[in-house]
Amino acid sequence: MKPPLFTEAEERAFSEALAALDQPRKLPEINISPAFRERFPEASEIDREQHGEHEMHIYFDNGREVGCWSLYGNGSQEGEILSGAEATAVRRSCRQEEQADA
Repeated sequence: MKPPLFTEAEERAFSEALAALDQPRKLPEINISPAFRERFPEASEIDREQHGEHEMHIYFDNGREVGCWSLYGNGSQEGEILSGAEATAVRRSCRQEEQADA
């Protein structure tokens, strides 16, 4: 019978290291790209959704289109222009929140 390739301690350390890689980290500092910012200035921000410490979406409405800047716990960030149905849903949701706050 062959001896095991790794000791129990080595296997345990490897498992812990893998588990740590799978856990999301806290959100990075917001760093909106200049091209996205040109299209959606700071004043056009209409809402933020934070999902725990690991995901955030910032919504913008420049009157013509709705944009979403997303941050993730793995350090990545991305911007996207929302399609018709998504843009309509975001606008409607933000209007309802504004009315509820008034």
